[in-house]
This record gives sequence, structure tokens and C-alpha cells, in this order.
Amino acid sequence: MGYSSRPLAQEDIKGAMDRAVESERGVRVRCSSRSEAIIMRARANSFRARVRKENRLIYEVDHPMHNNSVYDCIRMTLEPGDKGPAREDGSVDLLLTRVTVNDLTIEDL
Repeated sequence: MGYSSRPLAQEDIKGAMDRAVESERGVRVRCSSRSEAIIMRARANSFRARVRKENRLIYEVDHPMHNNSVYDCIRMTLEPGDKGPAREDGSVDLLLTRVTVNDLTIEDL
């Protein structure tokens, strides 16, 4: 299924992604059902892809933002997980968390 790429149709996603980028760790978006959370995650990925496409047109090839997005640092996961049971009320959270090098365990070989 396709999602509208019109900016006005993506204001909710943009708002949540902006808050996640500005936040130290990220944000939690409460969804009333698993299917709503999955659709929201797909719309967020579609939004991020649109921003990358726009940046290909705006920035020269040698610019760091060419084919990149400020939202690329956001990981999108469902809580409880993709296959886990929803809460008693049926709700599922979409976690938009910032990914940084500090989240990794890195060792020299």
C-alpha cells in the first residue's frame, strides 16, 4: 500500500520525528492497535525516504546531506515487539529512538 507523500499528510509523522531528533533518547508514540503502529512505522519510513529524495535534489553530490536525512539516526521499533502480544487495551507503542555510537559495544581487535 502506498502512503501520501504530500507534506500536509505527513505533519504528524514529521512532528514525531522532529521530537525524536531533538530528544536525548527519542520518543514513544502510543498507538491504539498493532496495525496502527505498523502503519505509523511504514508512514515514518516513507516520510524519511521522501526527505532523502528531496535532499538529492537540494544538495550537490559531494554534500553530506545529499541522499541523506536528519531522520536517518532514528530507529523505529514496536513495543511490545512485532510478534509479541499487545497490552490489555490493545495498544502498542512505536518507539522512535536515537541511534548513536554510544549505543554500540566496540572493541579493538
